[in-house]
Amino acid sequence: PYASDVDDQVADARRDGHEIILEIPMESTNARLNDPGRMALMTDLDTNLNLERLSWIMSRFPGYFAVIPSMGEKFLSQPEKLNPILSDLSDRGLALVSASENTLVKDLAAKSNLPFAQSNLQIDSDLDPDSIRTQLANLEQIARKEGVAIGTMRPVNVTIRQLELWISSLPE
Repeated sequence: PYASDVDDQVADARRDGHEIILEIPMESTNARLNDPGRMALMTDLDTNLNLERLSWIMSRFPGYFAVIPSMGEKFLSQPEKLNPILSDLSDRGLALVSASENTLVKDLAAKSNLPFAQSNLQIDSDLDPDSIRTQLANLEQIARKEGVAIGTMRPVNVTIRQLELWISSLPE
């Protein structure tokens, strides 16, 4: 949500047939090492302020169908902070994609009637091109077996380049 010219980036992605997922920055367990930014959802803020921040984040651009927490280990571990956020997302007709396994988030999403999907793989946990290619191949195998697969990645050049090469190699 902090990106500049985000409207143009989203328009380009939509024009190319991509779906958009909005990152929601949330407080991590070590905010000094993993700074989620000035509008992140934080555990020391009251619910109304976190909902205001969520509204600001969601106002950055239109056209997303889902959100994905960014960082957030601390925020996602506190049901009293998380429940109002998930209810708000559900009321807006959005879905939640989780990049990490967290049964609390999955259970609370279900209670809020919030569509939920779990990522199968972190594509670039190792930023080595060979490792990224291996993870993309693994993702493809999961998709062939299960009919669908979700991989998450960081927006870094090495990952994007490997993703472009992989996509161009797919027959369909």
